[in-house]
Amino acid sequence: MANVVSGLFGLSPEQVIQQQQTMDKQEAAQLGALMPAGYGAVGYGMSRLGSGAIRGLSEVFGMGDPTLMKARDIEQIMKDTQSDLGANADPATVYQSLYNRLSDKGYSNEAMFALDARQKYLDNQRTFDLKQQEVDAAKAQAATNANIKTADFVRKVAVQENKVNQQNLQQVIKDYNNEDSDLYKQTKAWGENFDSAGWFEFAPDDPEAVTNALRSLHKELMQLTYVDEYGNTRPILKPGEAMKAAQTILSEKDDKGELKYVKKGNWNPFVGTEVTLPSDIKSEIKTWLMDQAGLIDHKDSYETAPEWLTEADDISMWNTAQERLKNNPNDSTALNAINILRNQKK
Repeated sequence: MANVVSGLFGLSPEQVIQQQQTMDKQEAAQLGALMPAGYGAVGYGMSRLGSGAIRGLSEVFGMGDPTLMKARDIEQIMKDTQSDLGANADPATVYQSLYNRLSDKGYSNEAMFALDARQKYLDNQRTFDLKQQEVDAAKAQAATNANIKTADFVRKVAVQENKVNQQNLQQVIKDYNNEDSDLYKQTKAWGENFDSAGWFEFAPDDPEAVTNALRSLHKELMQLTYVDEYGNTRPILKPGEAMKAAQTILSEKDDKGELKYVKKGNWNPFVGTEVTLPSDIKSEIKTWLMDQAGLIDHKDSYETAPEWLTEADDISMWNTAQERLKNNPNDSTALNAINILRNQKK
């Protein structure tokens, strides 16, 4: 607070005393100069002694120097203000308190100094706040412009991705209608080499069913889309990824070793072998594909403990592992713990 009010009310008591001592020396020197030859030092000393004695007696009888008394009184007011408000008080509060205390003591001029200082501080603070608001607004505008530029770029990329994806889809459809195309031959070979024993437990007993299902699923996966953070509809899979995903899905097995998605599908030989998976299974597949493509943020996901986990220790282990996976989806310790607990169901 001393920095806030330094020099505001004139000289401090120490400065007043120093000023008086300087004046005494000057008066003594002038008196010594007027003394007869050889008595200058005596006149100087007597003058110094006299002024000091008079000032001392005046203070004893309550007749001290008014300037010094006022300076000491104001200094005490400042100390009391600091003691009451604390060293880190807001300057505006300090000035207001000084104004009130000085007014109560009758120091009207000094009180006005405090009031003027408070107003100047508030004006400067408003100016600073306005400038800071201008800086913040400029930063916000710059960020907005950057986001607009980024959003425009992402939109153009999304348009290009959809265009390429549609072109690829049309080419795939043509290839599946052409027995001489490489894609037709590759999918036929994959279907013939597939473990049809497991397939035919849940699908038509038709050797071509696997190949036709692969082709149908391939085309369907190419058309799966998601909405990005800028509101653009974009394909989940990049060119060439849909075929690998279709093969993986048709080969995926559950905890019992059975074909996970095939056994949930509706394979009716009377309506052909087009993939007709239920909507909830398609949604599950879509989520899985988005996860594989890195389009899902695992930090916000949390898988609750399954109902078949009944032991308190097992549930605690599951929850701890899930918390660790939120911070690091690749936490090997947490992943191993989840796998161990899942294997308990088998």
